[in-house]
Amino acid sequence: MTSHNGFEIAGWHVDPSTCQISQGEEIVKLEPKVMDLLVCMAGHPGEVLSRDELLDDVWQGTVVGYEALTNAVIKLRKAFGDDARHPSIIETYPKKGYRLIAEVETAQPDRINPSLLPERQSESLRSRPAKLWYLVWIMAALLLAAIVAWQINEVEETWPPPGTTVVAVLPFVNTGNEIEHSYFSDGITDDLINRLSGLSGLIVISSNSTRVYKGKAVDVRQVAADLGAEYVLEGSVRRGGTRIRVNAQLIDGKTGTQKWADNYDGELEDVFDLQDQISDQIINALSLKLGDGEVVKRARPETSSTAAYEALLKGLEQTRHFTRKSFAIAESHFLQALELDPDYARAHAALAMIYWRAWQQKWHLNSGSRFAGWGRAKQELDAAMTEPTPLALSLQSSMFLYNRRYEQAIEEARKAIALNPSSAIGYLALADALAFDGQPVQAIETADDAIRLDPNFPAPYLKVKGRAQFDLQQYRQAAETLRRSVAGNPEDLDATVALLASYGQSGQHDLAKKVLDQLNQKFRQERRKEFTLDSPKNRWPYRNQQDRERLVEGLRLAGVPEW
Repeated sequence: MTSHNGFEIAGWHVDPSTCQISQGEEIVKLEPKVMDLLVCMAGHPGEVLSRDELLDDVWQGTVVGYEALTNAVIKLRKAFGDDARHPSIIETYPKKGYRLIAEVETAQPDRINPSLLPERQSESLRSRPAKLWYLVWIMAALLLAAIVAWQINEVEETWPPPGTTVVAVLPFVNTGNEIEHSYFSDGITDDLINRLSGLSGLIVISSNSTRVYKGKAVDVRQVAADLGAEYVLEGSVRRGGTRIRVNAQLIDGKTGTQKWADNYDGELEDVFDLQDQISDQIINALSLKLGDGEVVKRARPETSSTAAYEALLKGLEQTRHFTRKSFAIAESHFLQALELDPDYARAHAALAMIYWRAWQQKWHLNSGSRFAGWGRAKQELDAAMTEPTPLALSLQSSMFLYNRRYEQAIEEARKAIALNPSSAIGYLALADALAFDGQPVQAIETADDAIRLDPNFPAPYLKVKGRAQFDLQQYRQAAETLRRSVAGNPEDLDATVALLASYGQSGQHDLAKKVLDQLNQKFRQERRKEFTLDSPKNRWPYRNQQDRERLVEGLRLAGVPEW
């Protein structure tokens, strides 16, 4: 083999010209950026390459975040069949970077032909001679020791964390004759996710990300690879009158083979028992061990009224549309649930959520009282805290934050995560609190954690991440992150405002004018006055005045009038 034909890594032939790796008859096609990353790392075997170095060299000229690098590494590991927890190809250095630990062989074993390296690589990596790999091994060992001593209490970046299993629950198919019962099959799916995600040793991908597969014929192995899941749960729900039939199967995401399957029949009033039976079977199939507290928690049904439960599911179905009209419909369903069961904590939390989100979007103004949204949200949240959930704790965190009670906001968000380590909404609340508290770096890392749990619905997490990048004065990078957030959720006013400020601070005035015109057009349609600097001046809960001033200045540079 000559250098022009590629190189060898751990018995695999790598051909950068075709973006393929092969071993015997097996050929795996890589995305161009994934191949660029592999070639870059292969040029420096044994070296710890920082995340920023890899981003600069592989994505030079393109604004991306750490999640792009993380996803590329995940895809490389998948291609080689590498295990992040017991690596033989790529090793993760938490919060630092990555190291290619597999042996690299070429026609010149002491150095990879520089022609194989991407032309746009920076001198910082291209100039370092890989033939000195043995010295780097020593330096890497010293660096690792320093990291262990310095970051002994830091959260590992390794995904998934050691000792955990990642499961994705696909939307259960509604096989009944009544199409309007789809809310019920979606509700069963979401509740199974909620039940499983609170269990020790289990990480469950958010329903926002698995819902994109609803109604589609999918390859379970591809779904598992896309979501970073080891197992996939899929099934169907058939409802006829008060009778329910649920089919479910747990599939190995790597092999596509069935690990467990069963079906359940019962009455509507037995719906919680059916969910318990399914989750019990999964616990047994995955050999999970529950703590005493988890057993007690699972033994309590959320309500004694199945009619209240149905009303709740109908309301939650409406909230996913995130519009003023859908929230109004959702409110009627939640109120109906509370008429049937006044102590239904989950329904109180759902009401608090729509009142609070409406206040954040300024939808409450039509109610005639400026603080109606806030007041109603607080009243419902107090009732919901009799049975705290990640949603209720996250809302509590957000309300504390807007009251400038930063330490309590962070504490409540951490409680939400502790209650359910798979709760993307808990990580979102924590990232939001950290960002407004003046901790943008930690906020970005936390938002990235949330994106791993909810990879197909990154809009709310990108909003917080982009705002934190703005606070770090990374205006162009912030603008790209926030543009993606607005594209994912055009109804989010705060993301649009932050994008506008980013365009202003980065000098992209034409883009700023376009966004401002669209925003004002929307405001006029809703019979609201046009957007001015007066709105975000005191409303956004920045702890540091200079962060607020940068935002306002960015909006001013974007052409937003004072009043």
